[in-house]
Amino acid sequence: MNGLLALLALALFVGIVILVPGEGGAAVVLCLLTGIGFGAVIARSKTDRTFLLQLFVIGLLVRATIGFIIYFFELQSFFGGDAL
Repeated sequence: MNGLLALLALALFVGIVILVPGEGGAAVVLCLLTGIGFGAVIARSKTDRTFLLQLFVIGLLVRATIGFIIYFFELQSFFGGDAL
């Protein structure tokens, strides 16, 4: 399971860097830094450490995928028209 999550994360982040050359790299670095920080906090947990880390990584990948789709297809006006 951990290998699959790592492979999916690598594929997603490389895809973001390639498909969004301007801001993609900075977004990936920021996501990785905050993810590592919060992952370290979760890893210090005594109970259900593996489950919580896997759940966190899955949530992070889902959030990054949805954010990438919204940005890549320029759907900001549909999902957050009041924020523009």
